[in-house]
Amino acid sequence: MSNESELTKKEEILELASLWISRLDRGLSPEEEMALNRWLDESEVHAKEFVNLATLWDNLSSLSRFR
Repeated sequence: MSNESELTKKEEILELASLWISRLDRGLSPEEEMALNRWLDESEVHAKEFVNLATLWDNLSSLSRFR
């Protein structure tokens, strides 16, 4: 796999992870929750990036107290 295609794949995973984080923030339907679980089960990389972005999201939300 070339570096360019690896980067593209990583970008796609990050994009999907961020989409799932935003959906999770607004609340998931039962169908979405099942789809998220399937996506997370597909790859350890999916789960890792999802957790990384969820942690970042939580950290950013804690900054709202400084407004």
